[in-house]
Amino acid sequence: MAVAGGAVYLLIGLRALAGMYAVGDVVQYVGAATALVMAVTVLSGELGSVYNNAVYIKPLLDYLDLSDVLVKGSKSLPEKEEYLSRYTNLCAEKPEYEAGGKQESGSGGSERQREDNND
Repeated sequence: MAVAGGAVYLLIGLRALAGMYAVGDVVQYVGAATALVMAVTVLSGELGSVYNNAVYIKPLLDYLDLSDVLVKGSKSLPEKEEYLSRYTNLCAEKPEYEAGGKQESGSGGSERQREDNND
């Protein structure tokens, strides 16, 4: 793609020297040519990725089409019964930070600071 881009630059430059394009047009044509070369490069790369990944599509579809082998039970859950979970003795703490902005290491950092404050 670099050769094609260089050829386009050369063609635009020669035409500008011959007086076919104004200075502003040269900039506009070079921008358009750069965008076109970039788009073709990205498109060819994406088509290569699609081609490389196409090998894995058939095994994936075969896996997704597997039948369900789990045993299905006939019992159902009772209706309108409330399920309650109870959690006791829960605690959450905000992490303490040293003056340098680093978090204290170790699990006992907050207890150590409480003991220092009590002294």
